[in-house]
Amino acid sequence: MVSAIPPVHVCVVGIEKIVGTIEDAMKMIFAHPVSAVGQLLTTYVSIFAGRSPLAGQANRELHIVLLDNGRLRMRQDAWFSEALHCIRCGACMNICPTYGVVGGHIFGHIYPGPIGIPWTAAVHGRKHAADFQDLCISCGLCREICPADIDLPMMIAKVKYESLPFTGQPVANRILMANESVAKAASVTPELANRLLQFPLVRTLLEKALGIDRRRTLPSFARRTLRKKFRPGREAGDPRHSVVFFTDYFFNYVAPELGMAAVNFLKQAGLKIMMPKQKTSGYPYISYGELKKARRIASYNIRNLWPLVNEGMTVITLEPTAAYALKFCYPKLLQDSPEAAHVAANTYEFFEWLQIQVQQGSIKLPHLNDKVRYGFHIACHERACSSGMATLSILRQIGLEVEVIETGTCCGMAGTFGMKRGPLGFDLSMQVGQPLFELFEARNVEKIITESSVCTMQLQDGTGLPVVHPLSLLAANSALQ
Repeated sequence: MVSAIPPVHVCVVGIEKIVGTIEDAMKMIFAHPVSAVGQLLTTYVSIFAGRSPLAGQANRELHIVLLDNGRLRMRQDAWFSEALHCIRCGACMNICPTYGVVGGHIFGHIYPGPIGIPWTAAVHGRKHAADFQDLCISCGLCREICPADIDLPMMIAKVKYESLPFTGQPVANRILMANESVAKAASVTPELANRLLQFPLVRTLLEKALGIDRRRTLPSFARRTLRKKFRPGREAGDPRHSVVFFTDYFFNYVAPELGMAAVNFLKQAGLKIMMPKQKTSGYPYISYGELKKARRIASYNIRNLWPLVNEGMTVITLEPTAAYALKFCYPKLLQDSPEAAHVAANTYEFFEWLQIQVQQGSIKLPHLNDKVRYGFHIACHERACSSGMATLSILRQIGLEVEVIETGTCCGMAGTFGMKRGPLGFDLSMQVGQPLFELFEARNVEKIITESSVCTMQLQDGTGLPVVHPLSLLAANSALQ
């Protein structure tokens, strides 16, 4: 009625909402409600083409005001121009794990939720965005669900980077970003390091001084890393029968035995394994907005991986976040370099690659006599790659009873976010995860399967159930020892 009856109708619209044809407008009308709430149309759609006369009102007026307010500036920015593609469906808010807990009054300045971070930064300034940008835990789900395919996680990482002069970097973030350096030091004397990390007094000191929550169960470090255990073959090897193994953090420093199980499996499949110089994926740097450091790590890894990929080899990794970084983050960080794009196109999760080999008949799977009832959790970053479907298929093919158990959002750990002290860390992490914990309990599963090392920590702490990596189930077969 506000738009139809008054003699003067003033419509204020952002310039990014203008489309070229009525057919384009109809596509927007369809995409918005489907992405927002899953219905075909909203209650009604009004279409105006000028102003029709009403009784006693012959000279009615229509004024359309096109609003810039920073939009043209956003359009010229390589990182933020994608925000203009937003159709305001709210899908990113629906799936955002922290927004679902704290709501828009906390998670927003004027524009709320994940898309609100870059919009607030571009229109109202970085200082306003800094008030709620840390509620983004870099799970990547907003990118996965966005109907306009907006790369929100990397956009938000850029906002965090540009906000560092105002916010600084908390001590906990700096420690967690230095995880590889910490792991290298701990693996020199792992017995001592692991014992110290179990003492309540040490954990209390770590919490007060470094911001690492004492309630979080921390992983134990191994003395011999995967890279130390690994012995490359001496045969020349056809590149078509060689693969590049990307270790990342957990399988190099914490669970090298699982990494070796993967290596042995690949060797028994007749493949030569290459493990060039590499750093961990560096995703914590992206998560906390340290994009210069993330770019250096990306450049180092691509520089060492690309020559082998260029020869025809495939990159395989066990860690979903590492696959996500290589496939989606590195090309953005390195400004769509051909080398990064080539590596991205030839990177696979371990079970994603295994499923392809099984379908082609080049690898045969064992059959396990395992009667345990498993619940399967799909890690957030895995959803952007294989969606966990390859792993689920393999597990069922080897005879396991596996049920996917999900709430539709993150388990709450989100990399290293759930390791931090207080409301903006462990407390919020566990609040996000609580519905998932309850769902696992309600389904009466005996064990949980997940491929993510950090999801493993969260699910163990939240459910008390044993959590296993699917590779450990394959490795239980004697042929893989």
